[in-house]
Amino acid sequence: MARSLYIDRVVRVLRQGAEDVVQRALAETVKRELGRVLVQAQPDTYQQWIDGKLGAPIASIGPAGIAYFEFSYIRTILGFAAEQLRQSSPVDIYDPDDRVFEESHLLFCDGKEVGTLKNGADLTFIDRLDPRAEFVVTNAQPYAAKLERGLSDQAPDGVFRLVASTVSRRYGSIVTSRFLWLRLEGLEEAAAYPAIAIQAR
Repeated sequence: MARSLYIDRVVRVLRQGAEDVVQRALAETVKRELGRVLVQAQPDTYQQWIDGKLGAPIASIGPAGIAYFEFSYIRTILGFAAEQLRQSSPVDIYDPDDRVFEESHLLFCDGKEVGTLKNGADLTFIDRLDPRAEFVVTNAQPYAAKLERGLSDQAPDGVFRLVASTVSRRYGSIVTSRFLWLRLEGLEEAAAYPAIAIQAR
């Protein structure tokens, strides 16, 4: 017996109606859970993939779709590293108001200089950078290398190496933090400057 076209249409309508209900319920669940995480975990930024599409709206998720979110704390971590560097930076004993070294920590993102991590600086610009990039903090003062090698009694074990370890201990589960010597283009080629490289895992 031939199947009725009317029944076929009814079945399709019912199936589509059920899928629409499931899709709306799934989208609402995703929005609710995302809101909960944002309140509890308070990430600096996040990226979302809806059914594999970066930046797609949650409302576009399919009834059997997948929502994936990647949360970033890179601004918080870089701010922590900058504060640790400032606290560890030697101060001129003859002129304690001379804060040149501690206010000269430069930030690079994938090899490009993007700012100076001065005390009280607005770091929200970091949220506009790729959170998966490699961030490097260094100091191009001519005596930075000598300080790192223990020249100052205030920092006999250096500055950058110790801070790199501090960042690793605190945030090692979400970023890698390593000490390195960095050569900067345009400066004295033979000179290498102490630096910390930080990158999301």
